[in-house]
Amino acid sequence: YELLNEPHGKLDAARWNAMIARVLPIVRATNPNRTIVIGPTQWNNLEQLPNLALPQGDRNILVTFHYYNP
Repeated sequence: YELLNEPHGKLDAARWNAMIARVLPIVRATNPNRTIVIGPTQWNNLEQLPNLALPQGDRNILVTFHYYNP
């Protein structure tokens, strides 16, 4: 699963991190071992990776980013 592809707009890092913290436990309740894809805000922008807050100890998260520069 990917929680949300290319979060952007009014969904800044603080809101996105809060959403991840709320939604991930819901997914984990029925899918404890499924790989979850999560990327940073601003269309999964590489430069936003430092602002992405992921839960500690979840070894089934795959971090993604999109890089559109040549």
